[in-house]
Amino acid sequence: MNISVFCGSSIGNNKIYSEKAISLGEEFLRQDIDLIYGAGSVGLMGVIAETILAKNGRVVGVVPKFLEQKEVVHQNLTEIHLTETMSERKDLIIKFSDAFIAMPGGFGTFDELTEVLTLLQLEQSEKAVALYNINGYFDPMIEQIKRGVEEKFIRKEHADSLIISDNPKEIIQLCKDFVPPKLDKWIDELKNKNTY
Repeated sequence: MNISVFCGSSIGNNKIYSEKAISLGEEFLRQDIDLIYGAGSVGLMGVIAETILAKNGRVVGVVPKFLEQKEVVHQNLTEIHLTETMSERKDLIIKFSDAFIAMPGGFGTFDELTEVLTLLQLEQSEKAVALYNINGYFDPMIEQIKRGVEEKFIRKEHADSLIISDNPKEIIQLCKDFVPPKLDKWIDELKNKNTY
């Protein structure tokens, strides 16, 4: 199984983020899961990659050329794929991955997370999307999604498809067991009724 991890190029200001990144990497090793990620050598990206590589696990990096030139790319990956743009990078990561886990991170992490969630909503993907909610980092986002449901901008079924856990073993199992929501004609309902 290939799982993509979206996460920060910073380690954050609390050691728990690095500790839990290591725990996730160790669970990848136990379950023989390949890591697909953005090829970084710094931050949480570097922590999880190093954890897996140190015990001969497989780590596949995907990075645009302009970031490679900034010397933040990990030099000892199992495979590395270079792209021209950030959009091409996301496309390849999505293609290579069987599921997606978002760890704490910044704008890039949020961008990648919302893209795969949108693909799932539009039935252009059937792959699990999960929040590895370390230290309650994603709690405000979870509340915003609930608000979206309450205000009828997000269907509850789509919100419920997002996996949320702070336990590495559980989050991987939930990704393996994931069944995508099937909502017949929900887009037609939007057009015909002007309601979600």
